[in-house]
Amino acid sequence: MVPMEEVLSTDTKTFSYTFPGLGIGYMIGAVVCGVCIARVNQEALFVISTLLTAAATAAAPFSGHIAGFIALITLQSAAMGCIDTGANVYGLALWSHLRFQEPLMQALHCVWCVGATVGPFVVQLFIPPNNVTQELPKATSPTAHYGVEFSYIAIAFLVTFMAIPFTIVFITSRFPHKSQTTETQKPKPVDEEDIEMVTITTWSRWILLAMLFVLSALYYSLECTTSNFISAFTVKHLSWEAIDAPFIASVYWAGLGIGRFVNIFVSVILTPASMLLINICLIISSFIILLLVDYSIWCLWFGVALAGYGMSSTFVSIVLWASKRMTITGMAAAVFVVGGSVGCTVCAPVIGLLFNLFTPMSLIYVNLCVSVMLLMLFFLVSFFAKMKVKHGRRERSVSIEKIALNVKPEKSAIS
Repeated sequence: MVPMEEVLSTDTKTFSYTFPGLGIGYMIGAVVCGVCIARVNQEALFVISTLLTAAATAAAPFSGHIAGFIALITLQSAAMGCIDTGANVYGLALWSHLRFQEPLMQALHCVWCVGATVGPFVVQLFIPPNNVTQELPKATSPTAHYGVEFSYIAIAFLVTFMAIPFTIVFITSRFPHKSQTTETQKPKPVDEEDIEMVTITTWSRWILLAMLFVLSALYYSLECTTSNFISAFTVKHLSWEAIDAPFIASVYWAGLGIGRFVNIFVSVILTPASMLLINICLIISSFIILLLVDYSIWCLWFGVALAGYGMSSTFVSIVLWASKRMTITGMAAAVFVVGGSVGCTVCAPVIGLLFNLFTPMSLIYVNLCVSVMLLMLFFLVSFFAKMKVKHGRRERSVSIEKIALNVKPEKSAIS
């Protein structure tokens, strides 16, 4: 973030307007995917979105102006929003008949964060050492700019490889093949959570989606601001050099990656609701620890790692929890992603403004408040879902009794 501010000759407040572009683009991509995923070939959609992401990433640092940079980043984010929305629907549908759907979804999200962990190290290879608190001619030299620009090209090159497996699946799916029925293809037995899903009424579904929209917005605001501002926080509040700042971002993503790997196995034991509660409590604890960063550097390392670990399976737990109470279609998945886009779009400029007007510690203060709000909303959503499930079961049991007595049941909104 800091090197790109130097390349574009701008400050943190102006550069933070990149994040509304990220949010708007992500939101557009999510909606487009929600509309198209059931109407077009899904693998082809992934290939096009991946190549578009790579092209926009490679071109962004050559824009020459903050406006052009924001436009290209918005395009990149739209493609990524399409990928993220489609992948959640793709994974839920692909593994819906399997007993270990939750661990497989956790594994999918674990793989996603590998690139985010490696990315800062790739960028660090091309950034020349300089301290942004000092005015050094080296910071604005053509060599320094070339290093930053080449790092974007390297990342775009890596992103391009993502299109290869989907291209192979798309090509092979064109050939006819015999369908085989195996034990794993049989529908899994109806369990208690499946009963909860079918007893949610239509209007309850929309209310629940609205609550989950806000829940996703709060979570994404935490992830977006922490991952994007933590490097600038170390440079501007702790006076680190720009060459060292990417390491703290890697600690965050490493904590997130480790958490997603561990939660593959934890999800076999715990329900999505239990995992979600534990994660939110860990997030709150991490920002409380980060309040002490001025007293010990270890609070920074441990707090950032704990924040990454706490956020590791929060979003996928929200999706899995919701999938037990409703069918997650393309548009339903878009609700989660659009909610996240709104959270990132609103919160990032606020943090950027507070960075310049007050103190970089605003990042910690705001995120602590947001994480507490996330916990309160989670309790509210859980209470609402529990009440509606009980009401649905009561109406369902009455209908069953009437059928048993050969009495025609009254028309109900529950199917």
